[in-house]
Amino acid sequence: MKKMFLLPVFFIVLFFALISFGTSASASISTTDNSDEYTENLMGLNVVIPYKKSEVSMEKVEEPLKEKLFIYDKETNELLKTFTVKEEIPLSTQEVSAQDTFLTVSESRIDNDLESTLSARLVIEGSGSFRQINEVRDTFWQTSSGNHQLVNRTSDAISTTGSFPTTEIEVTGAATIEVETTYEASAGFEAAGFSVSGGTGGSYFARKDIAEGFTERTY
Repeated sequence: MKKMFLLPVFFIVLFFALISFGTSASASISTTDNSDEYTENLMGLNVVIPYKKSEVSMEKVEEPLKEKLFIYDKETNELLKTFTVKEEIPLSTQEVSAQDTFLTVSESRIDNDLESTLSARLVIEGSGSFRQINEVRDTFWQTSSGNHQLVNRTSDAISTTGSFPTTEIEVTGAATIEVETTYEASAGFEAAGFSVSGGTGGSYFARKDIAEGFTERTY
């Protein structure tokens, strides 16, 4: 009679043990799925790197009040992105309080030797591990000098926590690179993803729509 009673108890214990094991395994898989995301620190902010760590190489350059991170394709050595964080000097003491810092964060790309940069100007409060983003003053595009321009520019930044102050922001933007070029150079632009059309007087125009986005964190 005692053996008949112990047998159901054994199966009940085994059933709950299997449930517990299955739950633990699922949690482990979920953690592994996020293992590709990583960040690099620039001037006390952490920028999320949008590539697998095994596929890129990085070079960090430190300058007075500025740090830059160059991301290269590990196989081709092609420059993929450049991230920059630069401390700005306030134009007046009324711009920020004594506890605040101005930082301009940027992401740059290269298209057929033309650099386009999406930036945001942040107000940071605190220091060390006690930092928060109080405000995004503005967002904007810039490009290198030459016979080209960025048109149809849009840019924005949001707090991923839904409000300010925040510990994380996302900066996004879109634009069109417009270049006046020649027939001889048009093939190079087409190879870089530009659409080329003829203009008046034998001139040619190359255009390419671009979109950028990056995430900055204080932790």
